[in-house]
Amino acid sequence: MERIKKITVGPDIKDGMHYRVDQEISNKENKIVDIKRTEPRTYQIWVRSTDGSQEVKLWREFEHMPVSVEYNLDYA
Repeated sequence: MERIKKITVGPDIKDGMHYRVDQEISNKENKIVDIKRTEPRTYQIWVRSTDGSQEVKLWREFEHMPVSVEYNLDYA
């Protein structure tokens, strides 16, 4: 399965919102751990709490929006 490394949401890749795995969010209280495509035009961003609980939860979901996808090229 192809692993998504980064997505850019918006019609213009230069000015869109960028989300990447390992990016800290919400005042560094959470970190993006996975980006998944669940349907042909739906993407989910999953985060893990950095407060010690290690809880993983769905943070954002984008449906039917222009998205540019960058895949992880780790072949190991």
